[in-house]
Amino acid sequence: MTPTELADSLTDAQQEVLMLMSDGEMVYPASKIAAEAGFPLKETVKVLRHLRGIGVADRGPLWSDDDGLLRGSGTWLSPLGLEVRTILASLR
Repeated sequence: MTPTELADSLTDAQQEVLMLMSDGEMVYPASKIAAEAGFPLKETVKVLRHLRGIGVADRGPLWSDDDGLLRGSGTWLSPLGLEVRTILASLR
């Protein structure tokens, strides 16, 4: 699918979560994305899995900048996800 087709295929909830995700500079855990979106954590996790499954998001470890310790995991937009977010932002 093209980025435009992907943008068109997303539900309102998927679009909302995608718009709140980071570009990888700052990585947010699902709980922060859920709180920002106002969605239950379980629904947000389901949306994040879908976004990863279609290639617009990636997931990995969260490391502390202060001490270098592993602090959990987070999800961020892939390069394709950044393209989709740009398309969605232009439609708002």
